[in-house]
Amino acid sequence: MRRLFATTAAAPHGALHLLVSHLGATAPTTTPVVHTGTTPLPVSVRRPWTSLRGTTPKGTRLTPGWSTLLEVQAPARPSTLRVALGDTTTDVRAAPLPSALPAPGASFNVLLVSCYHRDEDTGFRVAEEARRLARDEGVHLVLHLGDQVYLDLPFVPDGANYAGLLALGPNVAMPDDHEYWNNAPHVSYFLENTWRDDDRARWWQLGHALFTGYQGFTASPDGLPAPHLRLDVEPLSFFFANTRSHRRPDLSACLAPQTLQALTAWADELRDTRRFGVLVTGQSLLDAKASALGGRVADYALPNYDDFPSLTRALDAVVRQSADVLLVTGDVHWGRVARLTPTSDVRGAASLYEVICSPAALCTTIGADSLKSFVAKLSGGRTPWPRHADPPVLERLKRLDGTQSPWWTETLHRQKGDMLCLLRFSRRGEGVEVQPRYVQIGKNRIDDAKPFTLRRR
Repeated sequence: MRRLFATTAAAPHGALHLLVSHLGATAPTTTPVVHTGTTPLPVSVRRPWTSLRGTTPKGTRLTPGWSTLLEVQAPARPSTLRVALGDTTTDVRAAPLPSALPAPGASFNVLLVSCYHRDEDTGFRVAEEARRLARDEGVHLVLHLGDQVYLDLPFVPDGANYAGLLALGPNVAMPDDHEYWNNAPHVSYFLENTWRDDDRARWWQLGHALFTGYQGFTASPDGLPAPHLRLDVEPLSFFFANTRSHRRPDLSACLAPQTLQALTAWADELRDTRRFGVLVTGQSLLDAKASALGGRVADYALPNYDDFPSLTRALDAVVRQSADVLLVTGDVHWGRVARLTPTSDVRGAASLYEVICSPAALCTTIGADSLKSFVAKLSGGRTPWPRHADPPVLERLKRLDGTQSPWWTETLHRQKGDMLCLLRFSRRGEGVEVQPRYVQIGKNRIDDAKPFTLRRR
């Protein structure tokens, strides 16, 4: 039985993070050794050995496991690193994150993945399509946008299907509600063990432990998933905001206080440096506010939280005064590319773009999906994705709490089905061209959305 695993995680330029996992009854007492060729590398521990699953109940058949987050100097070029713990070794492909976009004619490629249900991924098709993209196009960064697991279906964490995606790293992972339970941290009326405060508290802590143990690609304080991360690839600046793990049950905040402070400072810096911001979240900022009933039965949206206007206010200032901003998310089980322009901008020069990619493997809705599949068979199978929802068109006029004025919207592309999305960033004069390429899982087909260009004011 294999007992040592390693995955690369994205880190600021010049550094490389390694999430190293070990299966064993007790936590290791030593730090893994990392080699490039025969040369050992200096290792810094960003997170000590932590239980993969929190406390493993007695009598279960789960093998206890532990993970640690290490930092080493990034190799100058893609290479293979050997990680050793005692007599056990494992190899991991390590690729440095570039400091800047390549020269015109080449691209920096970011793979988007979200909403992956293992039981739906027959034949490891998602990893197969991702490896094909990496071979044909190149993948320089993998963003896992939430719902990588479905703990509330239930789900037993098993990396076999997903390992092919993680191997393409470096990786950044964002948690969303199914890393915990639907509508976490709030009550879900469909899940009896969320009805009581103490049950929710235990599940909440278990979700923290599982995410940190298996997807904790970023150093995290106090055993909680990291509240945010920033990565720069000039002239792009990525900000990853964890909008789930630090939510307040009273709807006062969807972000940790330090995240909102860091995001505001990031937006101020974008205005000063005129970089192009890419904000990555687990839910869309363009979602409508959930009603009181909808929030209790389904899931609260980001606009339901009191700190949402502060977030959008910071972005609004960047778009109006400095440069276009790109929003990236998953969650909704369909894909879309959209552009928003402030109604007060008579020149129409300022733009806020959004790219959504979801799902990689659609989770089953018992009853409803069977009915949809049956109806599709009656119609002769003319609907290629009968279980998937049609992506909606954004309303022509969109209001965002916290922004100076409403926004005119354009829905540039809609995507249906199981999918991955490759974002190709390339230089275009003084701007950055973004080409979204949607891959239909299992269909041997790529749908190119029309490229758009991020521009400065």
